[in-house]
Amino acid sequence: MKLFRQFFSTISSIGWLEFGFLWGLFFAPWGPVPRYLGWFISIVAWALSKKERDDVKGSLPRHFQWLLWGFISWAFFVTLLSEANLHDILKGASNPVEAAFAMWLAASVLRRKGAVMRCFRVLWATTALTGSWTIARYGAAALKIVSEYIPGPFSNINTLGGYAFPLCTFWFTMTASMKTCREKSMALSALVFSVVMLFLSFSILPWLATLVAAIASSLMLVTEGESVRPTLRGLAVSLTILALLLAFPGKPIARSSLEREISQVTAIDETTTFTNHRTDFVPGTVHLICQKPLTGWGWGQFENRFPIAQKELGLPPDNPLSPHNLYLGLLCESGLIGLLIFLGIVLSIFTAAWKFRKGERKGLAIAILSLILAYGGYSLGGSVFDARRDTGCFTWFLLGSVWILKEKDSAGQTTPVETGK
Repeated sequence: MKLFRQFFSTISSIGWLEFGFLWGLFFAPWGPVPRYLGWFISIVAWALSKKERDDVKGSLPRHFQWLLWGFISWAFFVTLLSEANLHDILKGASNPVEAAFAMWLAASVLRRKGAVMRCFRVLWATTALTGSWTIARYGAAALKIVSEYIPGPFSNINTLGGYAFPLCTFWFTMTASMKTCREKSMALSALVFSVVMLFLSFSILPWLATLVAAIASSLMLVTEGESVRPTLRGLAVSLTILALLLAFPGKPIARSSLEREISQVTAIDETTTFTNHRTDFVPGTVHLICQKPLTGWGWGQFENRFPIAQKELGLPPDNPLSPHNLYLGLLCESGLIGLLIFLGIVLSIFTAAWKFRKGERKGLAIAILSLILAYGGYSLGGSVFDARRDTGCFTWFLLGSVWILKEKDSAGQTTPVETGK
């Protein structure tokens, strides 16, 4: 009973809205149901508590609110035009709703006193847990305790790569920018877990995206006067662990997978092999875009419309769930207008992060900037909207946190971003 009293006392002190956010953040890798439970707790807390509603007012700038509402409204409009059934309409159009809600929730929670460090600790805990479980399942498969390697709590290696890539970007900058020894140690250990998970995803696209993010982060950190030596120590530890995984006795999963990825990336003159057959979906997707360039076919409708395009073009039968390209996916399902609104959202976040890169939380600003730059290339072969079931929410959380950043004024004080009331 005493433990329960302490538990509820802690929740009462931070608020149920924040508790739901932290719950969703911790359980995000373990499937959508636990995360949705956390979000449900946050929504109920907001609906029932006037104090919670008052606390979240002005958490997003007015122009950004309009962009999010425009993105959501347009998503429902074009999906209704598709004449799909109610289930498909709600399932499809709820994807941008989840993205907008995650950004709003992060901005609303992290502005509270002490919330940033609580989020830091929860994210460290879930990174360590997910990384440990991934390593354990790899070891079990390599030792033939289980028949096949299943990447941690995820269903496939691409999902693991999509999870580890933004984590690596975040922890890379946190390792260099955190102030206390304890915080640096936590960030360093989380970076090691993230890099190991990234390697065990055996996915070349997240590898390349993380490399871009690491280079961008390093340049900005050095420019802003931060030392990257702690980060280099973390990478050295990670490389040592990766070498041990490659030399691990038993089934040579890592070696064979690494050889496969190297053969793929060196086949740059063979487009189909180099892109893992992603270019096979381009002709059919472009055909659909040309038919409805402004409105698209509606969110979630690609899977239903693509087989029709294949028949019309005489393409080999295939049934991808998405075009595996964020830009083509938005053009196909939300049209040019939907793509432009989304790019406006990203540009608004990037501009704010760039403005606050010299502020008191420069590490977070640089992580956001690096993530956006890396996602620019990553989105040619993947989409954060395809990861809505598990890992996509962390990216939206990180992007939404840009609105808690502050900049230093001439007197050395900090000035928060102006937000709508």
